[in-house]
Amino acid sequence: MSSPRSLKCKHSFCLECIQTALNVCNRCPVCQQPQGVITGNQPRGQMTFYTDRNSVPGYEGYGKIVISYQFPSGVQGSEHPNPGQHYQGTSRTAYLPDNH
Repeated sequence: MSSPRSLKCKHSFCLECIQTALNVCNRCPVCQQPQGVITGNQPRGQMTFYTDRNSVPGYEGYGKIVISYQFPSGVQGSEHPNPGQHYQGTSRTAYLPDNH
């Protein structure tokens, strides 16, 4: 193998060969793990936050910040890892200590 190069997934290839392959598809040819920086648009959704005087475990004496977000189901665009594939929406809530 001339000028071997290992990808993030630890698969190794000839430098010239892997550069050619990654220019076509930015994924490992063996395991399909995305390589480099993946960019895409944030799906439409909503994020809200508020503060609360109750504390989170380990930070007694401080209030908390509550962050909630909701993303509806949709379809991945051409800039995403799997264009055309549907994705399931989700809702999440995070709790952070309200301190410096």
